[in-house]
Amino acid sequence: MDSKINKGDVFEVQVRDVSFGGDGVASLPDGRTVFIPYTISGELVEIELTSLHKRFARAKVLAVKEASTSREVPPCQYFGTCPGCQYQHISASKELNIKQLQLATLLQKIGGLEVLPQDFTAIDSIDHLGYRNKMVVHKKLGQWGYVGKDNKSIVPIKQCLLAHEKINEAYSNLQSKKVQAQFRYSRVSGIHFHEKGDSFNEVQDEVNSMRYHCMFPGFFQVNIPVFEKILDWISNRITGDLDHLLDLYCGVGIIGLNFADKTNHLIGIEASKSSIKLAKKNAVNFNLSCDFYDGDMKTTLPKVLNKLNLQSQKFSIILDPPRDGCDQEVIEQIAKLQPKQIFYVSCDPATFARDMKRLQEINHYKLKSAVVCNMFPQTSHFETVGLFEV
Repeated sequence: MDSKINKGDVFEVQVRDVSFGGDGVASLPDGRTVFIPYTISGELVEIELTSLHKRFARAKVLAVKEASTSREVPPCQYFGTCPGCQYQHISASKELNIKQLQLATLLQKIGGLEVLPQDFTAIDSIDHLGYRNKMVVHKKLGQWGYVGKDNKSIVPIKQCLLAHEKINEAYSNLQSKKVQAQFRYSRVSGIHFHEKGDSFNEVQDEVNSMRYHCMFPGFFQVNIPVFEKILDWISNRITGDLDHLLDLYCGVGIIGLNFADKTNHLIGIEASKSSIKLAKKNAVNFNLSCDFYDGDMKTTLPKVLNKLNLQSQKFSIILDPPRDGCDQEVIEQIAKLQPKQIFYVSCDPATFARDMKRLQEINHYKLKSAVVCNMFPQTSHFETVGLFEV
């Protein structure tokens, strides 16, 4: 290691890549990798080192010497201060390209994938601003805003450009003595408001022209138009005439219920009792034989499987686990069942790649199709959906 390099030193570097998480990647004279926020591959930038580690460093941009043709003026006055967005300086087409390259890299590095599937595509969001149907704000020293990069301070904001316009209207009139507030926009019933300490409320929303009951606060996709495109993507690939369809980590049942015409029997499993209660309520809208179970996936799945006759190959599985992905035991149970198809919906491409490798090692499941879904434009996050078959 070159001892001459110190924190605060200034260098001119060429950005060669944008890593998952949003930072540009370059090299220091001593060979260490340096991560630089708010940069784009191909740019020549002047940087100042903000932290040094044994194998890498972090830096901030002092000047962009040679800008990428994909660089744009960020539309938000809080960009760079508020930690919510990482890509407002990047064009929409470039952002989608970056996310697709990031998924490919993770599949190769973590998942050990040698060749990408031929069916490897991307879905962009219709809107890149005003798409979020949910907003959570905090108050400190009398000011409302988002939690800062240090996870302690508050970045005061007057509006969030990612939030639906109706949410921003409601936020502009916020008056509360509490320290946390949430807004939720529903296509069916408009704005809903929740303060810290309030009870949970049942809300209806619409997906693919069907109404579903969900809980607020509670998990629900923040960008419904992209979610609908994901459902279309699965619909174009799922095999019909199934005896059973297992929807694991099913939430309130929306994904599985969207494929009511593909199966004779839908089984949903979810840890949340309140979500399963709503899934049963949602199933009333469909003329379908459904069974929903609440419980930890590792222990509940084996119990459910003991009740089913899965000797035929006429069943498939949908997975939509939390960010941590599936437990090893769950992957083993699924792979050994030998379902015809496994659809995996993931909000973390790293755990998706890890679980892909596990499916391959246990029972030779291969990634036949994959799609990068820009569920969260302007940010470094994205959704991944994959289809696995033997």
